[in-house]
Amino acid sequence: MMYDISQTIRAGMPVYPGNPPVSVVRVKEASRSSSALSRMSMGSHTGTHMDAPRHVKRSGPGIDRIALTHCYGSALVIDLTSIAFGQGITEGDLRGKRIRKGDIVLFKTKNSLHHTFRKDFVYLTRKGAEFLVQRKVRTVGIDAAGIQKFCSGECVAHCILLNNSVMIFEGLVLTHVPAGRYIFVGLPIKIAGGDAAPARAILIS
Repeated sequence: MMYDISQTIRAGMPVYPGNPPVSVVRVKEASRSSSALSRMSMGSHTGTHMDAPRHVKRSGPGIDRIALTHCYGSALVIDLTSIAFGQGITEGDLRGKRIRKGDIVLFKTKNSLHHTFRKDFVYLTRKGAEFLVQRKVRTVGIDAAGIQKFCSGECVAHCILLNNSVMIFEGLVLTHVPAGRYIFVGLPIKIAGGDAAPARAILIS
């Protein structure tokens, strides 16, 4: 069984406040003498995307330097849909979830149910991020436009994870995915020095 857990890129789709809007314009239509061509404009953190350490640290590696081992491998989808909007994922929520060293951990929350941006999305707390670093996971993913609390005023989950070489996928779609173990594949566009890049992500059971 294969699950597509990526958002569809489309003009006018919801983006994190302050990010560039998405524009997709057909420049040329297909005909007998030519092929179709479109022009796209969007931010690096659009839809389903992967964050690189460059996102939080100027000297951090860009998306083109991230090892593909962070983008493929054993994944654990954790059902946290019981957490209310506006609340964070804590260490207590993660204990006892059989998280293994090297896992790609994906959070299924109430966020997946909404197709518009909401400021009170479920996020990852400082203690939750520190716990994941201690468990030595390789990648963390969430079904929200961001992984830390909206307008928290400080770099918390982003910095804790990325500065400890734990990569981040945001904007996943997990509504249709049962909790459990899968093979994850998420390949970001290879952008030189990129702070992030859109990705196509799937789960294979």
